[in-house]
Amino acid sequence: MAPNPLRVVADVALVVIVAACGRRSAGAPVPESSIDRTVYGAVMNAVLTAGLPDTLLVAESTLVFRSVSTGAADPRVPLDTVPLGLRTRLAEVSLKRSASRALPLPLPIRIVTDSELRSIFQRGPMDGWPEFYRRYPKQRSWYAFSPVAFSADRLQAYVYYEYNCGDVCGGGEGFWFVRSRNDSTWRVRLRVMYWVS
Repeated sequence: MAPNPLRVVADVALVVIVAACGRRSAGAPVPESSIDRTVYGAVMNAVLTAGLPDTLLVAESTLVFRSVSTGAADPRVPLDTVPLGLRTRLAEVSLKRSASRALPLPLPIRIVTDSELRSIFQRGPMDGWPEFYRRYPKQRSWYAFSPVAFSADRLQAYVYYEYNCGDVCGGGEGFWFVRSRNDSTWRVRLRVMYWVS
């Protein structure tokens, strides 16, 4: 008796599904989003020293990191202190902008869109900041982040962020984090100021 073709297809599909699930669960690594979340958490702890807000105002798109070979704003911190591989990797993973809402940030966020910012600052920063504070009375600034770049062994990470807090208040910094193989705590190895106003 010939095998039922539908039964053969169902059996093959079941084998494929079981094999795929087995590959995923056997020694599955920690999801990248939870590792990224701990890196962003380390950034927040280093930056927001006055305490974490209940909500973070974040630009709608991620940042593109382009400062692979240019110097830092602070001449006391030579950029080449950060491994070239990490800087290059950050430029690669941030090349295409994506929605900031998809970043695994450790705080609740509120997105401020590009069109809202254009509307707020259409007359320039002097007129724009009072309007910004009127629209967002509980916020003193907004932030934008790059994706996180990791070394091949995932013991080093590099991330870039920018903050905007006034007509002559803002900056962009890179954080080089390291951790030991048996520890999930990220420690700041170097904080690089790329620009400040």
